[in-house]
Amino acid sequence: MGDAPAAYVHGVVGSDRVSIFILPVERLVEFTPKRGSSTPLRIHHYHHGALDLVVSAVDQNLVIVVGEGSPQRLETVIRAYGTYPDNHTHDAA
Repeated sequence: MGDAPAAYVHGVVGSDRVSIFILPVERLVEFTPKRGSSTPLRIHHYHHGALDLVVSAVDQNLVIVVGEGSPQRLETVIRAYGTYPDNHTHDAA
């Protein structure tokens, strides 16, 4: 993650182990389909080897969930992260 501030949490979603990275939203340009794009990102899914990544900008954070579970299951972490009361930028529908 370089020298940028980041938080790392690991846990379990269902029976799948996951890693959660929380970065400054400015790092979004590194995770957009067209690298360097400033287009807002809702929830985007990536697959790399045996791992799935689910990425979304939530408020002032970039949340990345990595695991071997289905992307839809990993997405539940991002949707839960975006439900705190002061968040008005994430569509949890």
